[in-house]
Amino acid sequence: MPVPGAGDPPGSKPDKPNPLIKLPTLDVKQFQTVQRISRLVDTMTNARDKQVITEYQTRVCRLPAQGYGTTEFDMTPERIQAIITAGKKTMAAFLAQEKAGVAKEKEK
Repeated sequence: MPVPGAGDPPGSKPDKPNPLIKLPTLDVKQFQTVQRISRLVDTMTNARDKQVITEYQTRVCRLPAQGYGTTEFDMTPERIQAIITAGKKTMAAFLAQEKAGVAKEKEK
């Protein structure tokens, strides 16, 4: 699910150089080894998530995180706030649905 207000993921737009810093910077994400390890971690995490979701479908709240990487630790404050807000809204809806389901079960 996409996250409203999340903006573009890192790497989708070239970073603007900081005019105040004249030293060369090193972006480790540009190394193929780092990219491969990051993709491997994402793949392993997604595979495990799918297994748990399949096993416990009625107990899992699917949070919107499309466009976010498992190892994306350098998010802007706006992206962080967007995913937190989206997660809160989704979880509130999930819990309301669960509460309604429990109430129906008690009526039987």
